[in-house]
Amino acid sequence: MEHTFALEITWVAIHLVGLIAAWMVRQEATASRQALAQSGFFACLPLIALLTILGQVYCLDMWPLSAGTLGAMIVTAVVDFGPRTS
Repeated sequence: MEHTFALEITWVAIHLVGLIAAWMVRQEATASRQALAQSGFFACLPLIALLTILGQVYCLDMWPLSAGTLGAMIVTAVVDFGPRTS
């Protein structure tokens, strides 16, 4: 039971790091911080994708969390949420 709880906490922590990395890519403006944020994002993206696949293959209950996190990271990276200028 304790082992499962630790696995779930680790699983959630990895997803939070991925979402924070996606958010940081959009927030950082300086070149050095932007490069660091992008590196973190590109490190987390394949990790979240792998967790999604492993979760689905091994029928883990938390794999939809991975799929949702992966989708949110991709949308955050692609969509520009800033104000539109004409």
